[in-house]
Amino acid sequence: MAILACTATLACVSPTVRPLSDGDPRVGESEAERKLLADAGRLREELDRKGLLFGDAKVLRYVEGIAGKVIPANTSALVAPRLRLLRSPAVNAFALPNGDIYLTIGLLSHLRNEAQLAMVLAHEFAHVEMRHGLRAYENRRTSIMAAHIADLFLLGTSLAYLPFMASVSQFSRDQEREADRLALERMVAAGFDPTAAIAAFDVLRAVEHDDAATASAYSSHPSNRERAEELQALVATLKPGQASPGQVGEAEFRAARRALLQESARLSLRAGRYALAFRIGEDARRDFPDAAWPVLAEGEARRLMAQDPKGAANEEVRRTGRPADAGLVKSYEARRDQFLAQARQHFGEALRLEPGSAEAERGLGLIHAMSGDAALAAPLLKAYLEKRPNAPDRLYIADIVKKGKPP
Repeated sequence: MAILACTATLACVSPTVRPLSDGDPRVGESEAERKLLADAGRLREELDRKGLLFGDAKVLRYVEGIAGKVIPANTSALVAPRLRLLRSPAVNAFALPNGDIYLTIGLLSHLRNEAQLAMVLAHEFAHVEMRHGLRAYENRRTSIMAAHIADLFLLGTSLAYLPFMASVSQFSRDQEREADRLALERMVAAGFDPTAAIAAFDVLRAVEHDDAATASAYSSHPSNRERAEELQALVATLKPGQASPGQVGEAEFRAARRALLQESARLSLRAGRYALAFRIGEDARRDFPDAAWPVLAEGEARRLMAQDPKGAANEEVRRTGRPADAGLVKSYEARRDQFLAQARQHFGEALRLEPGSAEAERGLGLIHAMSGDAALAAPLLKAYLEKRPNAPDRLYIADIVKKGKPP
């Protein structure tokens, strides 16, 4: 994914930008800040209108509940915090100057407990509270808009927002550290275990070079390792009893994580991130061993690797940075039968866990069709269509049944 360079071109504002925590009542007083708030509001409306938000109300309420513990109430409604969950498998989060906080499903699915979520939420709103977006805008510096923002536009958002996002979402090292320090204070005050803040960066570092973290705010400067080390030093300065024990909330987070992992796997498959979807399925199996959907995700990932060797090769190129070449595609083509055999095994296991699973029957039917066995494929695919009459791929599956092979 390309990195886009944008230059802030708007007028300067006052050289002094007071944090909201100082009780500054003048939010939106300057022309520049009013424009920032208006642009942020228009971006929110476009994201809402284009259906880029995750619609699970229960998960959103849960995340909002954690946010309410670490994000202070504001005196100005212009910057009231609003949570938005984006349907993207990328590991990403950012906040806009109007208080909107965007978290991707990919990021949320990698977290393990409430304390880690609290750290991410507190950190993002710290940027709002310290008015970092306005500071960056005021400095009129040339901003490099990392691809974690460009991800939005690949989902259909207007390119007109690029200069705005560039000027308010690429923070300096000092601003990131400032946000980390304030977030840690908020976590401690809310009763969360601050050592979990460090664990959150351990989780993010583990996916730093993964396709899940490509174009992520968490793969830029300062590095997750540096931030974890600095937070460790801050935790060491806390008074006895502040550092631990504290609330972690792993069991509480588990229920929300189920829906997040399931959606992340679906999005990854849709985005052509087959290996990532397989790893999400493996991860989910450890927490939900009796559920069929993680096994279905693994099976569909392997089936698509067999069907789309070029896409699988491209994913490896993105993930590892190795040069793309015809040999890599051929290596995936050579493993076609292996992938199909693995997919068949996963779909069979899914049927054992969930007898009559329409998705498992679809997967097995497609494998038979790809193998040239129309007689075995047809009844399975017909059963899928009967159970899922409104399936989005209904015409595609019906065409395979009619012709006896994939198009």
